[in-house]
Amino acid sequence: MKEQKPGKYWDRAWSLVEGCMKIDKECENCWSEEQASIRVRQLNPKIRERYVNVLTRGKFNGSVNLMWNDLYKPTPGQSPAVWSIWNDLFHHRVPFEFQYKAIERIHLCQQHTFIACTKRPHNAIEVMDKALFHLKRNYPDAVTPLPNLVGMTTAGYQSAANARIPELLRADFALRAVSMEPMLGPINLDSICVTISEGEVRPWCDLDVIILGGETGRHARPLHPDWARGVRDQCERAGVPFYFKKWGEWYPVTRNVEARIRHKEDPEWHIWPDQGEESPVSLKVPRGTTERLLDGVEHNALPWREKDNSQYMLDIAEPVGTDLA
Repeated sequence: MKEQKPGKYWDRAWSLVEGCMKIDKECENCWSEEQASIRVRQLNPKIRERYVNVLTRGKFNGSVNLMWNDLYKPTPGQSPAVWSIWNDLFHHRVPFEFQYKAIERIHLCQQHTFIACTKRPHNAIEVMDKALFHLKRNYPDAVTPLPNLVGMTTAGYQSAANARIPELLRADFALRAVSMEPMLGPINLDSICVTISEGEVRPWCDLDVIILGGETGRHARPLHPDWARGVRDQCERAGVPFYFKKWGEWYPVTRNVEARIRHKEDPEWHIWPDQGEESPVSLKVPRGTTERLLDGVEHNALPWREKDNSQYMLDIAEPVGTDLA
């Protein structure tokens, strides 16, 4: 496995789906949309063509382009790495044939770990059930759920957590992760669970990791330190691994150290109103200058970084069939 870079929980991007549709306030400052609006004006036609028809006046319009040729970028002979699938493989406009090809490729490259992050975990339930059924039929020796696939959803505020985490818990993934990035409000996880069958309830603490971070970009919204502390403490009590990715564009400080903040230009301040004179203050800082410390501690728990999948290199399985009917 590659050496972990600070604040990065994956190594390589697997860009399979270009385009998306904003569905909630987490999407307000979508990084992928901003990049697409820049790249669609590229002089290089190979880059420009990836984004044709997915934007209207610089905004995602709900259309998607499928990168069929990129399905084969991960190969069984590569050194182990963590691949992050972009954008949403479980978008409702991605056909099942394409989704299955991606799942099949993940099975064939067992030395890698793949992260499929989705805002549509309700779609992932049906897709994974169907894909694993066909995978098991075409590769009878396949281990399901796939041990090298991480199902991830986003939940940056309470109602998103209430809706998406139970759906993720229901989906057939060996590893399940939640990304609270950007975190936009406090989240109480205690009551979140899902009934799988009669007598079987799967609680939120069955998650394999929670990743939390602040927002980046020109219009980034600040992260209250108590929101991050609250999730950290809940994870600690429940024994769920916790990964603090970054503060984002806003760094929390206390008023008695304002004079010691170094900044080349006039700083921007966000004073939280909730605690009167004791309220924390967030300082707008240049990207990449904030630490990853939460109360003086780095939180780096990532279950897939602890695995050694190198024994699976070049262990190529041959299908006994290819039928998806």
